[in-house]
Amino acid sequence: RHLEQQPERFKKVLKIKMSDAQIDAMTEVLFEKLEQGLVRLSTLDRMDVEEALVDWLYDQEVEEPEDVADNLIDYGFTVEDLEKIASQTPKEHMPGMVQWISQMLTTEKLVGEIEDASSRISNLVLSIKSYTHMDQAPEKVKTDVHTGL
Repeated sequence: RHLEQQPERFKKVLKIKMSDAQIDAMTEVLFEKLEQGLVRLSTLDRMDVEEALVDWLYDQEVEEPEDVADNLIDYGFTVEDLEKIASQTPKEHMPGMVQWISQMLTTEKLVGEIEDASSRISNLVLSIKSYTHMDQAPEKVKTDVHTGL
């Protein structure tokens, strides 16, 4: 679903007319959040932030505000962050801008999950190779089975 929506949302972003200063202000907030990475919140804190974000997104007429809020919360966005972006974005283009930011965050999260999965698979393969070649050594040595597995 993420990739199916990309072309339409990208068209909306391309229609936005913004100055270099406005773009810099928006990307500064985005890159700050991306650099910070995924944020862990307690369930209660997450619910509070989510409620505020969903209300704000509804006011901005953003499609699927609950889904967008989930992505924004994962990276620590607050209403104040979105207000900074809104102050630099024409009001009629704010829904498209927020959707684009949400898509960027989803892509970043998916890339992180792929990197994590690749690392785990690589470690499993190395462990299996190490284990299968243990008996081919010229002399036998004691080994810790737990480390080998």
